[in-house]
Parts: sequence; structure tokens; C-alpha cells
Amino acid sequence: MSRCIIAAAVIIGLLRPAAAAELNPAAVAFKLPDQIPWKTGANPGVEQAVMVGDPSKPGMYVVLTKWKAGNMSRPHFHPNDRCITVV
Repeated sequence: MSRCIIAAAVIIGLLRPAAAAELNPAAVAFKLPDQIPWKTGANPGVEQAVMVGDPSKPGMYVVLTKWKAGNMSRPHFHPNDRCITVV
């Protein structure tokens, strides 16, 4: 009998719609494509946009990387973790 009550409680809990959490506007940021600050670096075939942080300093940062047609990077390593999106 107690198994039936527990099973019913679990099913009711799963069927109940989840409450939507309100987003904190201070914690959410977005940029439209025309607002992304693309910059050409040392390699003229690559454009980058730093979205968060500073790649020249320790710590987390996010960079978008746009490779132009025909340009490719050889396999290489970085001394720290990176979060790069190649477009």
C-alpha cells in the first residue's frame, strides 16, 4: 500500500507543471549580430570578438572566432582553458 502511495506521489509530482523562473536582467546579456565588436588580430584571416573577460589575463573569458575562407589553424595547444566558438 505504501508503495502505491509513493508511486502516486511521484507521478503527480512529475505531471505538475514546472514553475517558470523569472530571469534576472542583470544576469542576462545579449548582443545582436550587428553589435558584435569583431577585430582583426595578428592573423589577417581571422576576426575575433571578446564577449566576456580578457584573454590576456588569467581567468575565464569567451571569444567568438570567425575564420575567413581558405584560412586554417594548425593543431596547437594553449596553456589555459579556453571557450572559443568558431563561426
